[in-house]
Amino acid sequence: MKYQGYEEKDLEKAFNLVTSNLKHWKEPINIALPADQVKDEELFRTAIIYYTGSYSDFRYLKNGKIRVKAAGYWNTCG
Repeated sequence: MKYQGYEEKDLEKAFNLVTSNLKHWKEPINIALPADQVKDEELFRTAIIYYTGSYSDFRYLKNGKIRVKAAGYWNTCG
């Protein structure tokens, strides 16, 4: 299955990475990832929308990481 041109397996892999520090995948997303793990920012944005319905914010940090934040499923969908 495809969503916005991305294969579901790729969306799942990206989403699992940005939620890897959470106890539950529906929590708000707030993680700093090495920039080399976020090669396709649009893939990550699409994955977050696909699974949570929330928009995301990406901030490039001086330490070579990218801070990813999103409201998460519970805050967006209930």
